[in-house]
Amino acid sequence: MEWLKGFFYKKKTREELKRWLEEEKKLLAQKEEGLASDLAQEFPLRVQEARAAVAALETAGLVNPNIPERAKHFMKGNKEQLARLTQRFLDDISIPKTREALSELDERFHEYAQGSSRPAGILREFVEDEVKALRKALADIEQVLHDLRSLFQRKEELHNVGERLMQLDDVAARRENAIAQRVELDARIVELKGKIESAQEERAKVVASSAYAKVKEDILGIVRERQLAQDEIAGLFAPIADVIQKFAHEQAIEKIDEYAKNPVQALIHDYDLSILKHIAGIQALLREEGGGHRPERAQKALKVLPLVTKENLSRMIHRYANARKKESQVQQGMGDVPVMREFEAVVARQKELERARVQFEEARAKVHEPDEGEIVKELSCVLAKFKIQLV
Repeated sequence: MEWLKGFFYKKKTREELKRWLEEEKKLLAQKEEGLASDLAQEFPLRVQEARAAVAALETAGLVNPNIPERAKHFMKGNKEQLARLTQRFLDDISIPKTREALSELDERFHEYAQGSSRPAGILREFVEDEVKALRKALADIEQVLHDLRSLFQRKEELHNVGERLMQLDDVAARRENAIAQRVELDARIVELKGKIESAQEERAKVVASSAYAKVKEDILGIVRERQLAQDEIAGLFAPIADVIQKFAHEQAIEKIDEYAKNPVQALIHDYDLSILKHIAGIQALLREEGGGHRPERAQKALKVLPLVTKENLSRMIHRYANARKKESQVQQGMGDVPVMREFEAVVARQKELERARVQFEEARAKVHEPDEGEIVKELSCVLAKFKIQLV
């Protein structure tokens, strides 16, 4: 039946709702002023009537005086208790100015009702009319507060509408700010992408230049020479790596074992060429048991071992060291070559632009556009009490 409900609800936009709210607040303020005036006159009268009812109760005589003395004393005690509780209650109440004060007064009524129910119930058997009159007087006090209670409730409901509208305005402002941030960040990202593309094109031009090609060719030649020197050392020791490792383990010589793992590093750090001291032992291991090799591999290893000489090793070390030195010199001198300085500057700029782009994209991903869904639901629930539908 939701479609039917729409016929009885007033549909309002947010702006219309704001105007309606202001009008309702004005009307409520006028009503509150009039109610305050009425209560200023009515409330004291109702309290006075209640006090008169207490006085009438205190002086009330028995309908049937022919009751036992003990019952008379019992009645008197309860009458005094009820009168005392009521007087104390009446002395402690005043016109509530706020919703909180009204709630406190309601709590006092509740406490009074609990405390007075027993003596009032007992007294009804003796002075029923006076007890009824007292209860009516107290009920009249509650009744004059009925309109005030409705007014406070209305004020609270209007306040809730206003709070939700303020929250919606806040969400709208934050959403607008988020959209503006996103637009700004998108513009910066597009700008950076353009600069990155320009840097890439500039880098490609440098790389395509003859000056860069010449430097690259020189570098590759030096690197190739160093690689060939490494390959020569590795190629010499590759066929005998297994037997060297076995010999080193049997003799517990860690330094020699390095020749089986990384012959280049082992050789250039073997300053006294200690490997030469063990060539005879390695040969003996190969001849005695093949060094764990199949015969053909053992024969190949035996052919290689004679090449492990001081002259060969020294030459290899010298070749590798010269190539490594040239490579190091070239790398250190790259900063003095104009085309390499230009290349490095372009690369650095491109990296910085890429880093900035990533930062802006991460910042954009963190931009949160708030959702007003829950607030709208809460506002719709509050507006239902006023038969208003938000559109």
